[in-house]
Amino acid sequence: QKKDIKTGYFGEVQNIDIKAAYASVLKRFYFIQEETYNYIMTLPKINRLAAVGMTAARKTVFNYEGTKITGSEKIINPLEGYFYFCVKEIEKLMLYLELTLEESFIFSWVDGIYFKDPTKTEYAKKDIEQYGLNCTEQTLRDFNIKRQNEVLQLTFYDKKDEYKLFHLPLPQNSFNKDLLTYHNLI
Repeated sequence: QKKDIKTGYFGEVQNIDIKAAYASVLKRFYFIQEETYNYIMTLPKINRLAAVGMTAARKTVFNYEGTKITGSEKIINPLEGYFYFCVKEIEKLMLYLELTLEESFIFSWVDGIYFKDPTKTEYAKKDIEQYGLNCTEQTLRDFNIKRQNEVLQLTFYDKKDEYKLFHLPLPQNSFNKDLLTYHNLI
């Protein structure tokens, strides 16, 4: 069970992001070949995310007779387990890093982790690399987290001194609930 996310002003914060996390997990566990991985890596980031994310696609097709719905069919991608496997592997790694970062840990979101103590950066990067994944790291400044209803608002300046503002949904949103349910079933 994850603890509540800390909120407040944190000043200077370290951020480590796993590069192409889900595609890298697929390659690491031999679910995709090197050639497929290399092709995915040539795609723009948004297309890489879509390529892996589409394995979890679900849709409902409705049948109509005139204006009345006469039936429906759920279509679930038979490869969705691969997507959720990737999610679970990255989450396990993030939980491990949270434990090793101890009190320095602020929070993690998908494939990125945020923490205070810069002396722990190399240890965290080494843990990620020993897991067989690559990562990037940067120091963020004026890092602030505010909770606004069902959303976390993050603001900071990145390594290029560009102001960033992110709104992240809390676990109460429906996708996160589905994901948490899936994790409990594995």
